[in-house]
Amino acid sequence: MLSRLPGSPPPAQIPTSPEVNHLLEVMDASPVTSFHVKRWTARDPVLAKLQEALITGSKTDDSEIKPYQ
Repeated sequence: MLSRLPGSPPPAQIPTSPEVNHLLEVMDASPVTSFHVKRWTARDPVLAKLQEALITGSKTDDSEIKPYQ
């Protein structure tokens, strides 16, 4: 419900689940890095088109990168 009354103050610390803590600990040890993702995206023709459209803000008529309806 929307209200103009002040809400409760945010917690001093947001608790995280053990799964999130574990993910953050092992993320640096992952064999896949951002460099790999960047290189694989550039090699994939559909993802490369999508990335270019997102970066430039251009519209495309390519049916491969349009969302499913």
